[in-house]
Amino acid sequence: MCIHGVTAWRPLSAGATYDDVTRVTASTAADATAECVFELPGSESNGSGGDSGGGGEVVASGAAATPTPFVFISAAEAKWTFKAPVQWLEEYLVAKRAVETKVSDMTASGKIRGSCLRPSLVYTFDRPQALPAVAAFMVGNALVGWCTKKHAGGGALRI
Repeated sequence: MCIHGVTAWRPLSAGATYDDVTRVTASTAADATAECVFELPGSESNGSGGDSGGGGEVVASGAAATPTPFVFISAAEAKWTFKAPVQWLEEYLVAKRAVETKVSDMTASGKIRGSCLRPSLVYTFDRPQALPAVAAFMVGNALVGWCTKKHAGGGALRI
């Protein structure tokens, strides 16, 4: 199978940089996506006549009717036009921007059908240093939800 032939994968070292974690990993994944297409059951891209005789086989990307979808989770800050206030954040954003550019270029050339999602906030309760920022969003979300329910009977929503 094609995906097993990807040789660029390597485990990350303890000293891995944002470039290693983000750009190299995502670039390798995008390249592998462009090279390998997993046929969906019922697809006729391998000439087998649809579901009869082997739906789910791996076929070359050239045989696919449309490019394979590829989604990259970026960061809302990737579109900042100014330098980040701290060096680690700037390195992180440079790596995110590089992947967005690659995904855009590969989409324009028809190799993949790429999308870059830019969530504004991603968090986990396992990282307590993020909780002050997260708490503000949670309170705001709860307040909007409460106001929406309170005024669901009609009339203008005033916050």
